[in-house]
Amino acid sequence: MRRSILIAASLSGFTIFASFATSAAAAGYGAIAYDGSNGRWGDSWRYSSVAGANERALNECGSGGCKVVIEIGPGQCGALATAGDPSGWGAATRNTRDGAELGAMQACQQANTGQCSIQASDCN
Repeated sequence: MRRSILIAASLSGFTIFASFATSAAAAGYGAIAYDGSNGRWGDSWRYSSVAGANERALNECGSGGCKVVIEIGPGQCGALATAGDPSGWGAATRNTRDGAELGAMQACQQANTGQCSIQASDCN
């Protein structure tokens, strides 16, 4: 009897863990939107679909000129860097947050003579 209860409890715990792992893996899309005319930006993280992530980033950006400049997939990190001139910016995805930030800074510096700074970064 005790063995049956232990087995049932173990299976129940595994089922809960498996469903959590599935939902966590499903929520793995993000996006960054940017408007190069005014410097407005928006981001989204851990969405279950690319379309949902893009929509949220565009809504957060809140400007008619906003465009999704980078989509971030499951297990990826993304970043946006901007400078004083909103027409110059950089975005990147990498396996780590530090890597994404470095890539965004490098892309931004190539487009600007001014100092770039990270505006958004996170991981799915």
